[in-house]
Amino acid sequence: MQNWLSRWINKQGVAKVTDYSVGESLANLIYFLKNQVTDETKASALLDATKSYKKLKEKAQLEQLPYIYLSYEQYLTEIDTQKIYTLERLRKRVREQFPGLLTIPSFSLVFEKSDLQQVLLCRLFLKKLLESSIETLGDAQDGLFKKILNWVEEIPNIPTANYSFLSITSSPRTTAQWLAATDEAANIVISKLEHQFGETWTRHIVERTYNNIAHRFSVLNTFPVVIALIPDKFLDADKIGRLSKHQLTNVLLEKTTYLEELNETLKQKNKELQKAQNEILLGRKQMENTLEQLTSVLNTVNEGIISANADSKIIMVNRTVEKIFGYTEKELIGQPLSILMPNKYQEAHRRGMSRYMETRTPRVLNTTVKIEGQRKDGSIFPLELNIAETKLDDQIFFTAAVRDITERVAMEEELIQSRDKLEIKVQERTKDLQQTQQNLKDTITELERSNKELEQFAYVASHDLQEPLRMVGSYTQLIKRKIGKQTDETVNEYFYFVIDGVARMRNLISDLLHYSRVGKAKSNFQTVSLNDIIILTQKNLRSSIMSNQAILKVDELPTLFIDKTLISQLFQNLIGNALKFRKEDIAPVITISAKEYKNHWEFMIADNGEGIEADQLDRIFDAFHRANKSGIKGSGIGLAVCKKIVELHKGTIWVVSQYGAGSTFHFTLPKS
Repeated sequence: MQNWLSRWINKQGVAKVTDYSVGESLANLIYFLKNQVTDETKASALLDATKSYKKLKEKAQLEQLPYIYLSYEQYLTEIDTQKIYTLERLRKRVREQFPGLLTIPSFSLVFEKSDLQQVLLCRLFLKKLLESSIETLGDAQDGLFKKILNWVEEIPNIPTANYSFLSITSSPRTTAQWLAATDEAANIVISKLEHQFGETWTRHIVERTYNNIAHRFSVLNTFPVVIALIPDKFLDADKIGRLSKHQLTNVLLEKTTYLEELNETLKQKNKELQKAQNEILLGRKQMENTLEQLTSVLNTVNEGIISANADSKIIMVNRTVEKIFGYTEKELIGQPLSILMPNKYQEAHRRGMSRYMETRTPRVLNTTVKIEGQRKDGSIFPLELNIAETKLDDQIFFTAAVRDITERVAMEEELIQSRDKLEIKVQERTKDLQQTQQNLKDTITELERSNKELEQFAYVASHDLQEPLRMVGSYTQLIKRKIGKQTDETVNEYFYFVIDGVARMRNLISDLLHYSRVGKAKSNFQTVSLNDIIILTQKNLRSSIMSNQAILKVDELPTLFIDKTLISQLFQNLIGNALKFRKEDIAPVITISAKEYKNHWEFMIADNGEGIEADQLDRIFDAFHRANKSGIKGSGIGLAVCKKIVELHKGTIWVVSQYGAGSTFHFTLPKS
C-alpha cells in the first residue's frame, strides 16, 4: 500500500512525505475517531461503518476519506450533548496526530479556513468536471478543456496568468475574485459541452461530477458555493434546497452582525453612562447629553427596539415601538414583556426565560423569529424579531429588534390566493382547449369524410355523364350518315353543333375530374432539377411549338424538393396557354426566369401574346372562367389547376398583364 500511495501522491503533485507516515495515518485515523466515543453502543455503530470502509480498494479509500472523516465528525458532534468535541478541538487533534494525511489535497481542504475552503471546493469541482469531460467525450476541438484544466491545477497559487477564455484582465487575488473567475470558467466549460454534445450529455456529466463532490463534502457549510457554479436548468430540488439554506444562513449572519453592532453601540453608551454616574458631580450634564443622543439614535431606527432586564421587565423602547404596539413609552417602562404578547405565547416565554437563566443554552438568541404580537387595543398581528443578549457588569439585558410584517403576510396570502385562482383558470383554459381540440378533430374527420364523398361523387358523376354523352355523339353520327346527302346545309350545321357540343361537354367533364384529383393522389416529393422539367415540357409541346414557330428563352433554374408530376403539369399548362393565346401575326416568344429570395424562389413565365383585360385579372384562376376574347375553345380549368398545384406546394401564383401587350405569370415555390 505504501508504494501505491507514493505513486498516487506524486501524481497529485503533493508535497513529498514518507510512505510510512501516510500509510500509518490512513490506517489509524478511523480507530482514532472510534476511540473518541465512550458509549459502547455508539462505538459499535462507528465500528460497523469502519468495516464497510475497509472493504473498499486502496484508491477508493483515499477518494472517500473526506466523506468518512466528515461523517464521523458530524456523528461525534451530534451525540456529544456535553459539547466536548467541538469541531475546532477535534480538527486540531487530527492535524497534530495525522500530518501525513494533510498532504492529500481533497482531505486537507476540510481543515482550511472557510474562504480558502470555498476556492478549493470550486477548484475540485471544476477539475473533476474537466477530467470527466475529457475522459468521456474528449477535449474540445480548440483544446479549451485542457487549457482550463492547466489553469485549474494552479489555483490558488497562480503568480501571473491571463488566459483568453476568461474576461479578467489580471490574476485573481481575493477569494471573491477567485470564485468569480472559477464561476466564469465553469460556465464556459458547461456551455461548450452543451454546444458540442447536447443538453442530455451535459446534464449527465454535470450530475456525475456533482454527485462525486457532494458525496464527500456536502456536510461542509461552504459546500453550496459548488452548487452556485451549476446553471439553473441543471439544478434539482435537492441542490436548490442546499443553496437556499446557504443564502438564508448568510442573511441571518448579516442580521446577527447588525444586532452585534447595535449591541456594541449600546455597550459603549452604557459605559459612558456608568462613567457619568461615577463622576456624577462633574459629569451629570454629559450623562444627560449621552442619553439624549442614544434616544435620538434609537428613535431614528425604522425597527422597534425593546430592552428588558433578566426579569423580563421593559426598561427602554423607541418611538417605533410606540407606533407598532400603540402604547406610550411611559405605559411600557417597568411592565413585563408579556404585555406585548398574546396569551398563548406568555407561558412559553416564561419557561424559556427560566430555562435560559439556568442553563445559558440559547434557542432564539441571534436568530430571526416569526411570532405574533398584541397591540394595546387587543388586536393581534404578525411580527419578526431578533433578540440579542447584553452583559453589563453582573447584570444581563436583552435587546429585541421587532418589525411589523402585517403587510408582507397579507401580500404573501394574496399571492397564494392569486396563484390558486390562476391554477383554476389554467385548468379551465386547459379544459376549454381540450374541448376545442376535440371539436377540431371532429371537424377534420367530418371534412375528410365529406371530401372523400365529394371525390367519389365527382368520379362516379364523370363516368355516368361520359356514357350518355358518348351515346348521343355516336347516334348523332349514325343519323347523319343514315340521312347522308339528303339533308340541306342547315341540317348539317345542326348536326355539327350537336357533335361539337358533345365533344366539348366530354372535355369539360374530363377536365373537371382531373381538377378534382389534383393533390388527392399520394405525394411523390423528390429533389428535381427544374431545368429537366422544362426539357420534358418542351418535348410534350414540341408539335405546338414547331407549328407556331415559337421561341422559348429559359434561364438557369434551381433544383427543389417538389412533386415532379404536378410541377411538370404546371409548366406545361402555363407554356401551353402562352402558345394558345398568341397573336395571329406575331411568332410567340416565351421567357422563363427565376429569382432567389431568403426562403423561396419566384418564377416568371412571360409571353408576347394577346394579354388579359384588367377587369378579368381577379377571376383568371377561377374554375370555368375564360377571359380571352379570341374565341379559342377551352374549359377554363387549366389555370385553376395551376393555382391548386402551387398552393399544394405552399406557394402563391398571380399574373401581371396588359391587354394587347402580353402577360407574365408569377408563382413561388419554397426552398424546403
